[in-house]
Amino acid sequence: MTGRVIRPFERADAPASAAILNEIIACIRADNAVGLGYCRAMGFMEQDRLRAVPLACGRPVDRIVMQFGLPAS
Repeated sequence: MTGRVIRPFERADAPASAAILNEIIACIRADNAVGLGYCRAMGFMEQDRLRAVPLACGRPVDRIVMQFGLPAS
């Protein structure tokens, strides 16, 4: 992946490392194939699944909890 897709992630990685964080946790809706694909391409790993989390309209949708480990500084 190149261009605009990867640049925001690179900018987010530097401040997180400077703040001595060791991971980023993302919670993505299971029906968001594009978002899940992006996270996987960036190196996030699936850690958990939250089943049937209700949306504002009440419709239940699973959420995928994904983790990205940051390099130690």
